[in-house]
Amino acid sequence: MLYLITFISIVILIFINGFTDAPNAITTVVSTKVMSFKKSAYISAIFNSLGIIIMCLINFKVANGISSIVTLKSGEVGLVMLFSSIISCSIFSGIASLFGIPTSETHGLIAGLTGSAIVSKNIENINFNEWLNVLIGLVWSVVGTFIIVKLLNKFLSKSLYRCNLNKIKKYQKYCSYSLSFMHGAQDRSKVYWPCNFIYLYS
Repeated sequence: MLYLITFISIVILIFINGFTDAPNAITTVVSTKVMSFKKSAYISAIFNSLGIIIMCLINFKVANGISSIVTLKSGEVGLVMLFSSIISCSIFSGIASLFGIPTSETHGLIAGLTGSAIVSKNIENINFNEWLNVLIGLVWSVVGTFIIVKLLNKFLSKSLYRCNLNKIKKYQKYCSYSLSFMHGAQDRSKVYWPCNFIYLYS
């Protein structure tokens, strides 16, 4: 029964992740009326799925990184820790979305796993080296993206000003497709290893 409840909690997390993260990829094309919401949502779903499938065939580095944050014990103890982490992440993300607060379910899950390890007095099972990678990723996602955008803006601004409106709309669509693809490629990892954990110890 515990395995089934944990699996259901994973499905809930996938759903919440969908309505908090996936819309980011289509926000600009919808708000600027380049594409209708319905059409952009369908295309985004396709590219998200492609990201999941293709990245599953290439590597599992992101999934391995998340799974190695905390070493879960086999059996019911590990399942309870996993379930607690997933549900806490889902509740937090759901509440945050009501107030329009941006969240990351990946980092929420990592924090939940770490919290479960601390509460269950298994601090020795926390991999602090992997936590360092998480912190680097958090800093880079903000600072690195800002730097790249500034550089791109400097080099592309003049050429974009010379583009006609139809070309700019086309570029917006390409950006939306790529964002959807990368969302699927990155975020599928957070649910792959919990499902694998349930499979191995069921």
